[in-house]
Amino acid sequence: MRAARQSTVGLYNNNAVDVALTQAQKARALLGTGPVVSPEAAYLRADAIRAEGDTFLWTEDYARARGLHLETDRFIAGLPVVMQRDAHMMSLTAGNLRLLGEAHHKLKQPVKARAVLDRVVVINQAVLATQPDDPLFRRRVVVSLRYRAIVHHTNERDELARESIEAARVERSSCATATQPTLARCNCSRWSARCTRRYCPTSVAIPRRIGSATRCAPPISS
Repeated sequence: MRAARQSTVGLYNNNAVDVALTQAQKARALLGTGPVVSPEAAYLRADAIRAEGDTFLWTEDYARARGLHLETDRFIAGLPVVMQRDAHMMSLTAGNLRLLGEAHHKLKQPVKARAVLDRVVVINQAVLATQPDDPLFRRRVVVSLRYRAIVHHTNERDELARESIEAARVERSSCATATQPTLARCNCSRWSARCTRRYCPTSVAIPRRIGSATRCAPPISS
């Protein structure tokens, strides 16, 4: 099932929102709504709902995006525990919640946004704990900490923002002791050049220490 993945690529690589929405909806239709028979099927269905929600974030239809990301979260919560705890499903859960947190933030629901983004960090840290040498999992922790810091700052919670930045710095510093191939895969200090305005809020009014974190966040699947 490639439609959901193509939807994400269409958004982040080509900015083709209409095409991405069509592909996500096609994936949902093909996957159906029947009982989930395997972890792979569960992942694909959750990812398809998430991908559809992401397209509405790009068009700034935050209410529809929120509904779809909440639907994704409910779907995952209804799966058997063993499927929920799969590392790949946990990463998808964290990625979907990151997008849900963004929707809450844009809809001026700071309490809900904060709670969701705290969950994102906890889940990514839990996944990293299962494979502490995995550079991709560590990178996701860094990204989630940095995005949380940005949202803290825009809600005038600068001390919490600084704490989140410091935690990201500590995680990133662990890459310094890695071998060169691992460091290249970790890529903690270089971010995607394809930057949308929602991932790169202005840093004009942000204190220097926090402003250093306002680089582009890559798509959740990266």
